Amino acid sequence: MDYEHLIYPQNVAKLVEDLQQQIGEIDHDANVLVITREFNLPTLAITKVFDTKATLYYLPIEPLHFLLQQRDRKPAAQLLLSVLCYFYQIGGIPYFREHSSYLYDVYQMINEWYSDEEICEYPEDYQHVIDHIQLIKRESGELLKSLSDKDQLALLDDQVSQFYPTTKTEENLKAIAYRVSTLINIYPGRSILDSIPDDLNRIDGEGRITAEHYLSFIWSGEDCLYDQLMETVNCELQEYNEIDEPMSIQLFDKPQNQISHNMSFDQEFFDLLNDLSDNLYDFAHEKHH
Repeated sequence: MDYEHLIYPQNVAKLVEDLQQQIGEIDHDANVLVITREFNLPTLAITKVFDTKATLYYLPIEPLHFLLQQRDRKPAAQLLLSVLCYFYQIGGIPYFREHSSYLYDVYQMINEWYSDEEICEYPEDYQHVIDHIQLIKRESGELLKSLSDKDQLALLDDQVSQFYPTTKTEENLKAIAYRVSTLINIYPGRSILDSIPDDLNRIDGEGRITAEHYLSFIWSGEDCLYDQLMETVNCELQEYNEIDEPMSIQLFDKPQNQISHNMSFDQEFFDLLNDLSDNLYDFAHEKHH
């Protein structure tokens, strides 16, 4: 195609437009970009984004707390702990009680709302919420120490091989733990945050949904604070118009034989998050039944 009659940057824009049309016929999820990076010439790139489906991947930690209280469930509790250690230590999932996490501020806001006794119609309801908030503060700190234990994560392979499930929920946990172990072996040390570029040509600052908005540990998905938590998060995020998601980038700063994007890690990581979330809720239901 002839772009000589166009001047810069119109010629580049037209080139990108035409390439996007051609690439789109091969893979409609691929995008053509010109990436500008510090100290480097602009580079043509083809990107492919992993669709997180506008989902909040929030892992409840209360089921682990529940299991750890039962002596006869110690093997299951320890295996679940090792699995969660992976997502915290390596996978890049923030913990809601850390000051740097997005949900820390949301939980703090909810706690402040309940400093007003009149927020509840009945005094016993108010006292129940206050007692629950104190429980979260007390127990979540101890669980964070457990999640940070590198020795616990190192036990994962042995725990998987030595674990004999006694319930369907435990069978699912073992299958998840095996997949986590496999993911660690194939992609040692890789975090999901490694897949999310932070230096592309884009709007920075406010107005973006970042990974810490939709990835996090929470206390519970069924307690007296959960509805308020989700309402607060959804009200804020619905105002944002861009989202940071895992992305594969193929640079054309040198000749390429073919378009190539491998998002196997990202696919398995989010599949595991979905399955682990279901598993955690299954353990939670055991508590309530």
